Amino acid sequence: MIVQTSPKAIAASLLLTLVGAGASLAAQSAEVSGVVTDSASSQPVMGALLQLVQLENVSDTQAAVTDDEGRFALAGLMAGTYRLLVSQGGYSQRVHDFQLTDGQLLMLPRSALWLVPMVQAELPGLQVTGERIPPMMRPFYARRETGFGHFLTREEVAAKNPKTTYDVLRGVPGIVVRPNPRYSFGGDSQRYVIESLRMATIDVCPMLIFMNGMRIGPSDTVDIDGLVSSNNVAAVEVYATVAGLPAQFNVPGAACGVIVLWAAVP
Repeated sequence: MIVQTSPKAIAASLLLTLVGAGASLAAQSAEVSGVVTDSASSQPVMGALLQLVQLENVSDTQAAVTDDEGRFALAGLMAGTYRLLVSQGGYSQRVHDFQLTDGQLLMLPRSALWLVPMVQAELPGLQVTGERIPPMMRPFYARRETGFGHFLTREEVAAKNPKTTYDVLRGVPGIVVRPNPRYSFGGDSQRYVIESLRMATIDVCPMLIFMNGMRIGPSDTVDIDGLVSSNNVAAVEVYATVAGLPAQFNVPGAACGVIVLWAAVP
């Protein structure tokens, strides 16, 4: 006996299946939220950068920035073990590990998100004059004194008169900005790739991009023009090899070199 099913019945059955599948997936997603505060004043820290890494799959990362009340939320997460890195200029970086279960809505305690201000020593009787360095940029100048890597200050960036952010990096020793060989016909939408000349023996070895100290991704998937405009680049750090690479930038994907872009701050 052959049972015929009307097109309307088939469509209704398919819709119910899709809705059920969507509900099942939604039930698996979790969320983590919290408030980042100053450990000394207990005041919220606005504009802190958060990077969430799933330790079972370190390439799976999410990022967020705290609002004017220090709040953040990262949703659509799967169950697993996570590491949250919280950074802001003038503070020591905070690292907090935690676990999520299916569908969990986790509100982290404030004690897990306190940022400790960096201690600044004062010398009695010594008066220093000059341009004030924004707190976020102090680590940049400290690393520049080590002699590892190549550094561009805001003045050096402006002297290049760059039309694009890629122009800022053109001519930097040890690296090359070249057309992405996988652009268009290869399926990639990224027109350029930035590579280290030290890694010339590897077919394609894109350098890893950081923005204001936060990992963004490899240069063949990140459009740095869309990330920050050339007239808003405050400073650049370039590490063509892992030799001398600061620990905070020595993460998975950094083997091809690292570029750290800093956006201008008020």
